[in-house]
Amino acid sequence: EELGHLAKMHVVLVKCVDDEATKAMADKYEFKDLTPSKIEVAAKIINLHSAHGQKIMVFSNRHWHLRMLERMFPHALAPSGITSVGDCNAMENAFKAEVSQSHPLLWITIKRGAIGFDAPDTSVVINLVNSGESPALLRQRMGRASRKMYKFAWFYDLVGEHETSWSPNLAGVDPLPSLTELKATRYGLLIQDGYEDDLLRLTSAELGGRIDAHIATIGGAGEEAQAETVEA
Repeated sequence: EELGHLAKMHVVLVKCVDDEATKAMADKYEFKDLTPSKIEVAAKIINLHSAHGQKIMVFSNRHWHLRMLERMFPHALAPSGITSVGDCNAMENAFKAEVSQSHPLLWITIKRGAIGFDAPDTSVVINLVNSGESPALLRQRMGRASRKMYKFAWFYDLVGEHETSWSPNLAGVDPLPSLTELKATRYGLLIQDGYEDDLLRLTSAELGGRIDAHIATIGGAGEEAQAETVEA
């Protein structure tokens, strides 16, 4: 905020790359626009932040993404267009409640919660929405995590490698073009809000590697502490 940004936020733009076998299967069944690797990356992000007790909102415009994540995370709250008003209100109240071991930390949706939904301790937003989103809608999604519960909020925008004309150059290329040079319209307000020099641009493999390394470090620290306790 002191820098004039929209919020104290880590912004991570991720180019999701499917392996060759997955690409072939996606082509065969005509669902390559769904970018299956998005699910794998989203699951890693969810597991990472859930372990730290952080509330997470996931947005997509593909029911396939949402249903897959709902199966992977049965504790998630996943209102849809057929969810009754009463049930949706109950889900909203549950998500806004104080975090505990039994508390649902994950909200998965297409539209529910994008507008007029205030959960001040939400600190992570994952955007799986395919191309075509306006800069204003992207900022609006970011705004769901513009909160004060933690020192920083996190916003992850997951883009398929071949989802747009510019996505092949979003990450993992040398030299890496600036967002301005990339001519990615959806990031226009990120540039305007001052994020361009402070955000991360990674491939799905790079982000997955960082998360795995972080988890291994935490696990190692935990084992060392446990060993010290045993020795004491």
